[in-house]
Amino acid sequence: MKQSIKVYLIVFLIIAVIAFVLSSAFASVAVIDNSNAKKLAAIENDSFEPHQINDVQVIIPKVENKTNTTIISNITNEIKEVANDTLNGLLG
Repeated sequence: MKQSIKVYLIVFLIIAVIAFVLSSAFASVAVIDNSNAKKLAAIENDSFEPHQINDVQVIIPKVENKTNTTIISNITNEIKEVANDTLNGLLG
């Protein structure tokens, strides 16, 4: 390969790396945020027209921690009675 062709390839490589670095820098500075877009292209009768979209209200229900200890204790007592009856039936 001729010396001039090598020089041209090296210069081209350097320019390509500089262009890539500059494009990355500009892309990180000029970020386009489309996460909160207000318009949507509606598909109705084969027409694409932008419509205003209202934000959806998020309703979080309140969590009520109601533990009925009497029900739990009744269930526990019934389990104990069944276990005792079973054990007494096996032992005779």
